[in-house]
Amino acid sequence: MPKARKLKGPQDVTRIKFSSGVGGKLVRIGGFDYGSIYIGRMRFEGGKWKRVAIKVFKKPLTDEKVKLYRTCIARLTKAGVRLPKMGLVKMKTKHAPKGEFVQVSQLFGSTGKGSKLTNKIDANFTSKKARLEAVGELTKVANAGYLPEIDLVEEFTRGRKGAIPIDIDTLVTYEILFGPVKKGGIADSLVSAIEKIGQTVEAKEYKQFYDTAFKVASPSMKKALEKCAPDFEKK
Repeated sequence: MPKARKLKGPQDVTRIKFSSGVGGKLVRIGGFDYGSIYIGRMRFEGGKWKRVAIKVFKKPLTDEKVKLYRTCIARLTKAGVRLPKMGLVKMKTKHAPKGEFVQVSQLFGSTGKGSKLTNKIDANFTSKKARLEAVGELTKVANAGYLPEIDLVEEFTRGRKGAIPIDIDTLVTYEILFGPVKKGGIADSLVSAIEKIGQTVEAKEYKQFYDTAFKVASPSMKKALEKCAPDFEKK
């Protein structure tokens, strides 16, 4: 099976457009503080049309922010975070006829059934698989040098399918406002995220969260995590 082409930049895309739903309206499937997500279609040079999710930002991205988003995607990917395929592409929109940068990513949903993601921004994951996957992916985010925020991860509407990290807006925004974060602060944030995810689970599953975090953590992150994680041997 041939490998899917990676989205590297505007030069890789020949056309991109929004899909229309009932009455010719755009099909919105998600989005919160930073923008709205719609179903669209995209075509690479010499390729076929592919259905994608298109995020239109509330405030158009500057060239500096575009660079930070692309750097964030690269760092998370290198750290093994299970991000869906995503990238930033310039396209014409109603508010920017000359073009603005939008985030294009793998689509989880359809025009008829809507999104396959819950679009929740809290830690109330409904399945054990989703909770464990959330802990593992947030630990990888920590390995990449970013604060592992809960709202980065979304659960599939069918909980048994788990959860996936998909929203990187808060990671980029925090870096813009405060700059790089120290390992200790990242580890504290990871513990806080795990506590929120595990606030209603039994002790056995709660311990599994930390077993997962220590298994996934890089050597330097593991050392930082040891200083702030619960000591189960003493309990």
